[in-house]
Amino acid sequence: MGAGRSGTTALTTFLGNNSSIQAIGEMHQFFEHIEHNKPCSCGALLGKCEFWSEILNYLPHDYLKNPKEYRAICDTFEYHKAIPKYLFHAFKSEDLEKYCDINEVVLNAVEKTHTQSYIIDSAKYIGRALGLSKSKKINLKIIYVIRDVRGVIYSFSKKVQSSRTPLSTIMYWLVINGVAEIVYRFTPKDKIIKLKYEDLVEMPNRELERLEEFLDTDLSDIKGRIMHDEPFDMPHIIGGNRIKSNKQIHFKRDVSWKDDTSAFYRVAYYLLASPIMLLNKFKI
Repeated sequence: MGAGRSGTTALTTFLGNNSSIQAIGEMHQFFEHIEHNKPCSCGALLGKCEFWSEILNYLPHDYLKNPKEYRAICDTFEYHKAIPKYLFHAFKSEDLEKYCDINEVVLNAVEKTHTQSYIIDSAKYIGRALGLSKSKKINLKIIYVIRDVRGVIYSFSKKVQSSRTPLSTIMYWLVINGVAEIVYRFTPKDKIIKLKYEDLVEMPNRELERLEEFLDTDLSDIKGRIMHDEPFDMPHIIGGNRIKSNKQIHFKRDVSWKDDTSAFYRVAYYLLASPIMLLNKFKI
């Protein structure tokens, strides 16, 4: 859960290389991928991918025949405009149950073909996290990832995928993280953990130990790869940023925005986003 460009695709890749965790990518795009037969991160079209084709075989025929219909249902519960409805209990219970049923069927198909303890969905959408939390069959744990707004601005400024202006990025970042902070505070702490991107890249062992305790899972294999600078294999994921096209990635410290952004703008961006920046103890 969190804003785009916060490092979630990289985190998904690292965690997905653990023997107890199966990474599947941004599942709010699942029915869109079926509808348009979009490619997996491996490059193969979804229906031809050895990983996803096996999962698709376990889905009801109607999911494959009418993906646009199921995509529309999921969008109703996952888009940002759905968040107030969760807060004010405005969804009909039967509609919410249908949404949960759809996702339970999909995740059950993943579980039948891949028996890891955890399935990691890197969708990031707060609405999706709130929706899945209503399921009685999914034991949901939320990793809320937050990154310094200036790193997010720098990432959005690159002429790849979608881009945003600095002011647009700050507004987006404040809204997403403002709502995420509310969810974080009202969710039981055994069900949610907050992870700062900067802490992960600066102190990976400490942050991975926090995740180990949260997930009750041994992540020593991930810590070992980082320590020895060994590559991480890219899982078969849906969505994700441009790094998904790499067969392997390395864990590396990426704070290039500090060198490429002038002192004036570093301070100005900080001040404009100060409520959430101060709350999370980012340094000016």
